[in-house]
Amino acid sequence: MFRHTESLREMTNAWADRAHGFLAALNTASLPAHQVIIKFREAGAVTRHSAQRFHPSSSIEQDAFERLLRIGVIRQPSYAHYYLDEPALAAVQREHRLPE
Repeated sequence: MFRHTESLREMTNAWADRAHGFLAALNTASLPAHQVIIKFREAGAVTRHSAQRFHPSSSIEQDAFERLLRIGVIRQPSYAHYYLDEPALAAVQREHRLPE
């Protein structure tokens, strides 16, 4: 009986890991997230050295920014300065086969 419980726990953990990755990918595919990504690209904030402040234009954009920050697509190298981590974004898109 205990052996079955361990197997169930392992299956549950594996499923949760996949779900987390899938949700992370969906976050990068949303329109508000896409708009945040475009803003960082247009501002040239795509490296640690080009990090800038970010001023969201709406609460929806703020939520998308926070999700991207949480999953590591947006990085914060110093206080209140952020940049788009293109390799991290590509990895999320590639891992979950999202359109670019």
